[in-house]
Amino acid sequence: MIQFLMGLDDSYSQIKGQFLLNDPLPPLSKVYALIIQEERQRDVSSACPIVDYVALLSRANASQHTTTT
Repeated sequence: MIQFLMGLDDSYSQIKGQFLLNDPLPPLSKVYALIIQEERQRDVSSACPIVDYVALLSRANASQHTTTT
């Protein structure tokens, strides 16, 4: 488990520290599942600005269409 955590990118330093502070250390399967969950949350968080931008464009196009017709 420690080898797995040390192989992770520095962006996981906070979560790595949390795992290493546990006594006893959690099983590798739990660590792996929580890392996957963290990655999914990061993917969703990084996608949100794109979704907001698309929504903004849609509203702008809709308001432009209604003012020009």
